[in-house]
Formats: sequence, structure tokens, C-alpha cells
Amino acid sequence: MSGLVDDLIPESELQASIGRLGNLGNDKDRLRTLRQLATSFTFTCAQIASLLSTCQFSTSAVSSAQLLYGRAVDKDDWEKVCDGLKWKEEKDEFTLWIGEQIRLSDTIEEETTTRVVAGQVVKGTLDQRKLDMEAAKKQQAVDNAKVLQQVAQETTLNEGVNTISLSAPKVETVVELSASTTNAQVMEAAKSSGKDREMQLSDEEFQGVFGVSKEEFKEKAGWKQKELKKKHGFF
Repeated sequence: MSGLVDDLIPESELQASIGRLGNLGNDKDRLRTLRQLATSFTFTCAQIASLLSTCQFSTSAVSSAQLLYGRAVDKDDWEKVCDGLKWKEEKDEFTLWIGEQIRLSDTIEEETTTRVVAGQVVKGTLDQRKLDMEAAKKQQAVDNAKVLQQVAQETTLNEGVNTISLSAPKVETVVELSASTTNAQVMEAAKSSGKDREMQLSDEEFQGVFGVSKEEFKEKAGWKQKELKKKHGFF
């Protein structure tokens, strides 16, 4: 709106234009002059009425009113434009056109609001799905960690039995774990006899069992690593 007001036709230019329009003898020249003015300036509805009343159009009055109204800075005062139209039929036609513009504007605003609301609903749904997936992944890691702790406890209780079974052949098993590893697979990995078998766990499962990341574990002293592996059934 501020840009339209800044371009408002000066009073001196308005009066000069009224004078020029009064000297023109046909609708074509008058309409061309009004188009030039609309390109350079904006108007109040009262100024538009002054320009229209000067022109005394024979056939182009309503189209000229529509042209100038498109550059009006006070569109709510559209009824003042009708004061510049000579005949009742012209006033009625312009009034009907204004009604169509208002309905069109309301429709566009309603459709825009609907699109915005729909977009917010879709975004909310996608965000919720993402949260649900992250929660499920975290819960799986917690469940796997609980299984590993249970295995560690069972291994500690059966340690005496395991140590006397010296003649039993050793079978090394490599199991790749992921966030979706089943509890049975976790238990099998924990009971395997491979070297550094704890490193077969996923990052999340490793964090859940040992309370530190794989990198932090590797930085610990050898005796501390041995102590943690023994505590959790990986030694």
C-alpha cells in the first residue's frame, strides 16, 4: 500500500490531465491518455471520478473506470467511482464488476487458507511418523541391551561349568548385528567365543551394554577392557 500512495498523482498533474482529456474528441484518444496515466500514477477513488466525469465517454466509460480502479489506493471507497459515471446502466455494470472482484478475492483467500492448513496437517503427520520410527528404534536398542545383560548374568552364574568343559571344541561364530537384530541373535552373539566379539554389536547395542561408545572403549586400558567384558559376559 505504501508504494501505491507514494505514486499518487499530484494535484497539479491531475488538473493538467483533466484539461487535456477535455480537449480530446473521441473515446480512443481519451482511453489512451488514461492508460498512460495509470502506468505512471495511482489515484484515490474521488480523483478517478473527476477524470471519468471530464471524459464524457460514449462507450468506454466502464472499462476506463475498471482500468483506473485497478490503481486505486482506497479500494473500499469504490462507490465514489460511480459518481464519475454518467448513466445508471454504467453505474450498475461497474457495481456488478466490483461484486465479482470481491467474490474472487474471497475465494482466493479461502483457497490459500485451505492449502496452508492442509500443508500443516501433512507436515504434522510426517513429523509424527518420524518420531514414532525413532522411538521404535531406541526401544529396540533398549530391549537388545536388556537381553545382553541377562546373558552376562547367566554367563557369570555358569562360569564354573564352562571352565571345566576343557575338552569341548571351540567354535568361532561371527554374527553381524543391526538395530533390528532379534533377541535370539543377540544371545547367540554374546555366547560366541570369537575374539573381540563385543565389536560385533551395533553402535547403539554396544552403548546400551557397556555405557560407552566403541571408540571410548578402545581408549581404555587393557585391564579395564577385560574387566568390562568379563562383567558383561564377553570374556
